[in-house]
Amino acid sequence: MDSMRQAQSSLVPYASDSYIARMLRLSHGAYVQYMTSLLSAFPSRPILQGFHPDRRIFAHTQHPSSASDVSQWVRNPLPTGDIGYLVDYEADDTFGEVIPQDLWHAGGSEGNARRLMDQGVLQPPIFFIRRNGEVGISLIDANAGATSQIVGENSPANLGGKTTKHLCLNWTGYSEYKKQVETQDTHKRPITLGRLIHRVGRHVDSYLQVMHEHFDSQDPFWASYLGYSWRQGPDAGWKNSLVIVGIIHVSQGVWQPVLQVRGWYPSNASR
Repeated sequence: MDSMRQAQSSLVPYASDSYIARMLRLSHGAYVQYMTSLLSAFPSRPILQGFHPDRRIFAHTQHPSSASDVSQWVRNPLPTGDIGYLVDYEADDTFGEVIPQDLWHAGGSEGNARRLMDQGVLQPPIFFIRRNGEVGISLIDANAGATSQIVGENSPANLGGKTTKHLCLNWTGYSEYKKQVETQDTHKRPITLGRLIHRVGRHVDSYLQVMHEHFDSQDPFWASYLGYSWRQGPDAGWKNSLVIVGIIHVSQGVWQPVLQVRGWYPSNASR
Protein backbone atom coordinates (compact mmCIF):
# COMPACT_ATOMS: atom_id res chain seq x y z
CA MET A 1 0.00 0.00 0.00
CA ASP A 2 2.79 2.45 0.95
CA SER A 3 4.72 1.74 -2.25
CA MET A 4 1.55 2.23 -4.33
CA ARG A 5 0.81 5.50 -2.54
CA GLN A 6 4.40 6.62 -3.06
CA ALA A 7 4.11 5.88 -6.76
CA GLN A 8 0.84 7.82 -6.96
CA SER A 9 2.39 10.75 -5.09
CA SER A 10 5.04 11.02 -7.76
CA LEU A 11 2.23 11.67 -10.27
CA VAL A 12 1.10 14.85 -8.47
CA PRO A 13 2.67 18.21 -9.36
CA TYR A 14 2.76 20.70 -6.47
CA ALA A 15 0.82 23.83 -7.34
CA SER A 16 1.24 26.41 -4.57
CA ASP A 17 -0.63 28.95 -6.71
CA SER A 18 -3.67 26.72 -7.31
CA TYR A 19 -7.12 27.34 -5.89
CA ILE A 20 -7.07 24.36 -3.54
CA ALA A 21 -3.56 25.04 -2.22
CA ARG A 22 -4.36 28.74 -1.74
CA MET A 23 -7.72 28.15 -0.08
CA LEU A 24 -6.48 25.55 2.41
CA ARG A 25 -2.93 26.97 2.63
CA LEU A 26 -1.53 23.52 1.99
CA SER A 27 2.14 22.67 2.20
CA HIS A 28 3.73 20.58 -0.53
CA GLY A 29 3.17 17.36 1.44
CA ALA A 30 -0.44 18.15 2.38
CA TYR A 31 -1.33 19.13 -1.20
CA VAL A 32 0.18 15.92 -2.56
CA GLN A 33 -1.71 13.93 0.08
CA TYR A 34 -5.02 15.55 -0.88
CA MET A 35 -4.48 15.04 -4.60
CA THR A 36 -3.23 11.49 -4.13
CA SER A 37 -6.56 10.62 -2.52
CA LEU A 38 -8.23 11.71 -5.77
CA LEU A 39 -5.90 9.49 -7.77
CA SER A 40 -7.00 6.28 -6.08
CA ALA A 41 -9.82 5.80 -8.58
CA PHE A 42 -7.42 6.31 -11.47
CA PRO A 43 -4.31 4.18 -10.75
CA SER A 44 -1.23 5.18 -12.72
CA ARG A 45 -3.07 8.16 -14.18
CA PRO A 46 -0.89 11.25 -13.68
CA ILE A 47 -2.11 14.78 -13.11
CA LEU A 48 -0.80 16.86 -15.99
CA GLN A 49 -0.48 20.61 -16.41
CA GLY A 50 -2.06 22.33 -19.37
CA PHE A 51 -3.77 25.61 -20.26
CA HIS A 52 -7.51 26.36 -20.47
CA PRO A 53 -7.83 28.68 -22.30
CA ASP A 54 -4.72 30.55 -21.15
CA ARG A 55 -4.67 29.72 -17.45
CA ARG A 56 -2.70 26.80 -16.07
CA ILE A 57 -4.89 23.84 -15.15
CA PHE A 58 -4.25 20.44 -13.58
CA ALA A 59 -6.14 17.43 -14.88
CA HIS A 60 -6.32 13.65 -14.82
CA THR A 61 -5.57 12.00 -18.14
CA GLN A 62 -8.75 9.96 -18.02
CA HIS A 63 -10.98 9.39 -21.05
CA PRO A 64 -14.11 11.59 -21.13
CA SER A 65 -16.43 8.58 -21.31
CA SER A 66 -15.47 7.69 -17.73
CA ALA A 67 -15.74 11.23 -16.37
CA SER A 68 -18.60 11.73 -13.93
CA ASP A 69 -19.43 15.29 -14.95
CA VAL A 70 -19.29 16.54 -18.52
CA SER A 71 -18.77 20.14 -17.37
CA GLN A 72 -15.40 19.19 -15.90
CA TRP A 73 -13.84 17.83 -19.08
CA VAL A 74 -10.91 19.84 -20.39
CA ARG A 75 -11.64 20.28 -24.05
CA ASN A 76 -8.26 21.83 -24.83
CA PRO A 77 -5.70 19.04 -25.25
CA LEU A 78 -3.18 18.38 -22.50
CA PRO A 79 0.52 18.00 -23.44
CA THR A 80 -0.11 14.32 -24.15
CA GLY A 81 -2.92 15.14 -26.56
CA ASP A 82 -5.43 13.64 -24.12
CA ILE A 83 -8.64 15.24 -22.94
CA GLY A 84 -8.56 15.41 -19.16
CA TYR A 85 -10.74 15.82 -16.09
CA LEU A 86 -10.12 18.95 -14.01
CA VAL A 87 -8.74 18.59 -10.49
CA ASP A 88 -7.37 22.10 -9.89
CA TYR A 89 -6.96 25.55 -11.45
CA GLU A 90 -4.27 28.19 -11.22
CA ALA A 91 -5.69 31.06 -9.15
CA ASP A 92 -6.00 34.36 -10.99
CA ASP A 93 -4.08 36.82 -8.80
CA THR A 94 -5.11 39.78 -10.95
CA PHE A 95 -8.74 39.20 -9.98
CA GLY A 96 -8.41 39.14 -6.19
CA GLU A 97 -7.57 36.98 -3.20
CA VAL A 98 -8.77 33.42 -2.57
CA ILE A 99 -10.53 33.33 0.81
CA PRO A 100 -8.47 31.29 3.32
CA GLN A 101 -10.34 28.39 4.92
CA ASP A 102 -9.39 25.59 7.29
CA LEU A 103 -9.86 22.04 6.06
CA TRP A 104 -13.03 20.72 7.67
CA HIS A 105 -12.39 17.88 10.13
CA ALA A 106 -15.14 15.49 11.20
CA GLY A 107 -15.75 16.02 14.90
CA GLY A 108 -12.85 18.43 14.96
CA SER A 109 -10.50 15.52 14.35
CA GLU A 110 -7.69 16.22 11.93
CA GLY A 111 -6.71 12.57 12.16
CA ASN A 112 -10.10 11.49 10.82
CA ALA A 113 -9.82 13.84 7.85
CA ARG A 114 -6.38 12.44 7.08
CA ARG A 115 -7.72 8.89 7.40
CA LEU A 116 -10.39 9.63 4.80
CA MET A 117 -7.70 10.98 2.49
CA ASP A 118 -5.61 7.88 3.05
CA GLN A 119 -8.58 5.68 2.16
CA GLY A 120 -9.02 7.61 -1.07
CA VAL A 121 -12.72 8.36 -0.62
CA LEU A 122 -12.50 11.94 -1.86
CA GLN A 123 -14.14 12.88 -5.15
CA PRO A 124 -12.74 15.34 -7.69
CA PRO A 125 -13.68 18.99 -7.16
CA ILE A 126 -16.42 20.62 -9.21
CA PHE A 127 -15.43 23.94 -10.78
CA PHE A 128 -18.05 26.34 -12.06
CA ILE A 129 -16.72 27.02 -15.56
CA ARG A 130 -18.21 29.80 -17.67
CA ARG A 131 -18.83 29.50 -21.39
CA ASN A 132 -16.03 31.98 -22.11
CA GLY A 133 -13.54 29.59 -20.48
CA GLU A 134 -13.16 31.50 -17.22
CA VAL A 135 -13.93 29.91 -13.87
CA GLY A 136 -16.33 31.05 -11.14
CA ILE A 137 -19.75 32.69 -10.80
CA SER A 138 -20.61 35.79 -8.78
CA LEU A 139 -22.45 35.24 -5.52
CA ILE A 140 -25.18 37.58 -6.78
CA ASP A 141 -25.83 35.39 -9.84
CA ALA A 142 -25.51 32.10 -7.94
CA ASN A 143 -27.92 33.23 -5.24
CA ALA A 144 -30.41 34.32 -7.92
CA GLY A 145 -30.08 31.03 -9.83
CA ALA A 146 -28.74 32.90 -12.88
CA THR A 147 -26.52 30.11 -14.19
CA SER A 148 -27.01 30.25 -17.97
CA GLN A 149 -23.37 31.30 -18.39
CA ILE A 150 -22.13 28.07 -16.80
CA VAL A 151 -21.00 25.11 -18.92
CA GLY A 152 -23.20 22.07 -18.27
CA GLU A 153 -25.77 23.94 -16.16
CA ASN A 154 -28.43 21.34 -17.07
CA SER A 155 -26.14 18.33 -16.61
CA PRO A 156 -26.37 16.18 -13.46
CA ALA A 157 -24.14 17.31 -10.60
CA ASN A 158 -22.83 14.02 -9.31
CA LEU A 159 -21.71 14.42 -5.71
CA GLY A 160 -22.05 10.72 -4.93
CA GLY A 161 -24.66 8.38 -3.44
CA LYS A 162 -26.88 9.89 -0.75
CA THR A 163 -29.80 12.26 -1.28
CA THR A 164 -28.27 14.95 0.94
CA LYS A 165 -24.82 16.42 1.46
CA HIS A 166 -23.40 19.09 3.72
CA LEU A 167 -21.91 22.37 2.55
CA CYS A 168 -19.39 23.78 4.98
CA LEU A 169 -17.65 27.15 5.11
CA ASN A 170 -14.70 27.11 7.49
CA TRP A 171 -13.51 30.66 6.95
CA THR A 172 -10.30 31.20 8.93
CA GLY A 173 -10.98 33.26 12.05
CA TYR A 174 -14.64 32.20 12.33
CA SER A 175 -16.61 29.19 13.49
CA GLU A 176 -17.51 26.65 10.84
CA TYR A 177 -20.87 27.00 9.13
CA LYS A 178 -22.27 23.68 7.95
CA LYS A 179 -25.73 23.08 6.50
CA GLN A 180 -27.42 20.10 4.88
CA VAL A 181 -28.59 20.43 1.27
CA GLU A 182 -30.51 18.06 -0.97
CA THR A 183 -28.47 16.89 -3.95
CA GLN A 184 -31.03 14.52 -5.49
CA ASP A 185 -34.55 15.18 -6.74
CA THR A 186 -37.71 13.30 -5.76
CA HIS A 187 -36.81 10.55 -8.25
CA LYS A 188 -33.40 10.02 -6.59
CA ARG A 189 -31.62 11.56 -9.56
CA PRO A 190 -28.77 14.04 -9.08
CA ILE A 191 -29.87 17.66 -9.27
CA THR A 192 -28.49 19.71 -12.14
CA LEU A 193 -25.28 21.69 -11.85
CA GLY A 194 -27.35 24.88 -12.13
CA ARG A 195 -29.49 23.93 -9.13
CA LEU A 196 -26.39 22.94 -7.18
CA ILE A 197 -24.82 26.35 -7.85
CA HIS A 198 -28.04 28.03 -6.70
CA ARG A 199 -27.94 26.10 -3.42
CA VAL A 200 -24.27 26.87 -2.90
CA GLY A 201 -25.04 30.55 -3.51
CA ARG A 202 -27.84 30.54 -0.94
CA HIS A 203 -25.54 28.81 1.55
CA VAL A 204 -22.79 31.41 1.13
CA ASP A 205 -25.30 34.28 1.31
CA SER A 206 -26.77 32.87 4.52
CA TYR A 207 -23.29 32.52 5.97
CA LEU A 208 -22.46 36.17 5.25
CA GLN A 209 -25.50 37.26 7.23
CA VAL A 210 -24.39 35.19 10.23
CA MET A 211 -20.78 36.28 9.83
CA HIS A 212 -21.81 39.94 9.69
CA GLU A 213 -23.35 39.67 13.15
CA HIS A 214 -20.08 38.40 14.63
CA PHE A 215 -17.57 40.41 12.60
CA ASP A 216 -14.91 42.15 14.71
CA SER A 217 -12.66 44.54 12.80
CA GLN A 218 -10.25 44.55 15.76
CA ASP A 219 -9.80 40.77 15.68
CA PRO A 220 -6.01 40.16 15.56
CA PHE A 221 -6.29 37.91 12.51
CA TRP A 222 -8.37 40.28 10.42
CA ALA A 223 -6.56 43.39 11.66
CA SER A 224 -3.32 42.00 10.26
CA TYR A 225 -4.76 40.30 7.19
CA LEU A 226 -7.17 42.87 5.80
CA GLY A 227 -6.44 46.27 4.40
CA TYR A 228 -8.27 49.27 5.83
CA SER A 229 -10.85 49.31 3.05
CA TRP A 230 -12.03 45.80 3.98
CA ARG A 231 -12.36 46.37 7.72
CA GLN A 232 -16.13 46.42 7.78
CA GLY A 233 -18.83 43.85 8.33
CA PRO A 234 -18.81 41.32 5.48
CA ASP A 235 -22.41 42.01 4.52
CA ALA A 236 -21.51 45.64 3.78
CA GLY A 237 -19.12 44.90 0.95
CA TRP A 238 -18.32 41.25 0.49
CA LYS A 239 -21.66 40.17 -0.96
CA ASN A 240 -21.20 42.15 -4.16
CA SER A 241 -17.56 41.14 -4.52
CA LEU A 242 -17.57 37.40 -3.81
CA VAL A 243 -17.15 34.85 -6.58
CA ILE A 244 -17.82 31.14 -6.05
CA VAL A 245 -15.09 29.27 -7.91
CA GLY A 246 -16.44 25.77 -7.21
CA ILE A 247 -16.67 23.20 -4.43
CA ILE A 248 -14.18 20.64 -3.14
CA HIS A 249 -14.84 17.34 -1.38
CA VAL A 250 -13.24 17.30 2.09
CA SER A 251 -14.91 14.36 3.85
CA GLN A 252 -17.67 11.82 3.35
CA GLY A 253 -20.77 13.86 2.55
CA VAL A 254 -19.07 17.24 3.10
CA TRP A 255 -18.05 19.79 0.46
CA GLN A 256 -16.46 23.21 0.95
CA PRO A 257 -17.07 26.12 -1.46
CA VAL A 258 -13.99 27.83 -2.92
CA LEU A 259 -14.40 31.61 -2.73
CA GLN A 260 -12.52 34.53 -4.23
CA VAL A 261 -12.98 38.25 -3.58
CA ARG A 262 -12.94 40.66 -6.50
CA GLY A 263 -10.51 43.53 -5.97
CA TRP A 264 -9.10 42.31 -2.62
CA TYR A 265 -5.29 42.21 -2.52
CA PRO A 266 -4.11 41.74 1.09
CA SER A 267 -0.43 41.69 0.13
CA ASN A 268 -0.80 45.21 -1.30
CA ALA A 269 -3.39 46.50 1.15
CA SER A 270 -2.72 49.55 3.29
CA ARG A 271 -2.33 48.89 7.01
